This record gives sequence, structure tokens and C-alpha cells, in this order.
Amino acid sequence: MNHLHKLQILKRVSPNFVGRCRKPIWQVGSLCYIVENPRFYGTKPMVQTENSDRNLIGSDQGISKISDAARREAQAATALLEYLHSTRSFQFLDAEHMSKYSPIFVKNLLKKVNIDADIRRSITRYLRYHPD
Repeated sequence: MNHLHKLQILKRVSPNFVGRCRKPIWQVGSLCYIVENPRFYGTKPMVQTENSDRNLIGSDQGISKISDAARREAQAATALLEYLHSTRSFQFLDAEHMSKYSPIFVKNLLKKVNIDADIRRSITRYLRYHPD
């Protein structure tokens, strides 16, 4: 079936289909898309109240606390990503995949490193001088 044959079938089918359709149709070029909401995916302005910020800050539901260990592991994974990408010249996606999916290596790395105030700097320094 070639392209012209498909167009002839589409010309016969599409007027019948459009007539029966109750949902609005958005036409782009020669293609028609049926959409639930024909808006351009804009955002409505959020209604602000005086107490909305205080309620969000005051409640524990609005703020999720991240443990220090999880934050430390995330910073170590970020440092490993930067090291692999910039120093070892891995592609960014490969470096990201290796740093994200190697939690045991990151935990062992955190055990070996003397952590100063900045975890990322400490890990970067360790990896630079101990590349094994």
C-alpha cells in the first residue's frame, strides 16, 4: 500500500469520523488530533492567600525531610558523575548511569573518604588522587 492509496482511504474515512466525534478536534497541518482539553497547556494563576505560605511551612506534610545519609549519598553520586564526565571523559549519559546505579560503590567510597565540610569536594579530591 503506497502513500497515495493511504491518503485516498483517509479522505473517505476522516469526514465520517469527524462528523460523529463529540470531542473538539485540533488540526495541525493535515493531521487531526482529538484532545480532551483544547487549551495550550498553560497554567492557571494560583490563588494566593495570606496564610498559604504559613500553612505550608508549619505543616509537616508540605516539607519532606531528607536524612543526612541520603543527602551524603546523593552528593557523592553527583561528585562521581562530575568526575567520570569531566576527568575520565565518559559521555554524560554513561557517567550519569554509572553514578546513579552504583550505590554499593558510593557507600564504600564514602567510608574511605575523610569528609570535610563539603562532601563533593572531598570525594572529588579523593578520586583525583586515588583513581583506582
